[in-house]
Amino acid sequence: MTYIDAVYEHGLFRPIVPIDLPEQTRVRIELAGGNPDIGETAHDAFFTAANRMRLADLMARWRQSRDVGTPFSAAEREELDCLVELELKASIARSEDAVRTATP
Repeated sequence: MTYIDAVYEHGLFRPIVPIDLPEQTRVRIELAGGNPDIGETAHDAFFTAANRMRLADLMARWRQSRDVGTPFSAAEREELDCLVELELKASIARSEDAVRTATP
């Protein structure tokens, strides 16, 4: 088995280093540290449980608005965008912390 470190951003997994695979190659992704339910309220020092819960709530409301064609308010969209940006920054900080702690 080959392991490839990746970062999840904008709905896609991006390898940290270039990989040589043919286009459309299917891969299996295993989340480090087990298999947490992404939608649950897991939190850490980088992204609080309250932020995670609010992000999940706004994402559910956005999906519902998209699916049934109802408006999603500009204020909610702005809050959602801010939380997504905050989670992205938290993911980067988590990765940097993991590298720092793994480096001898």
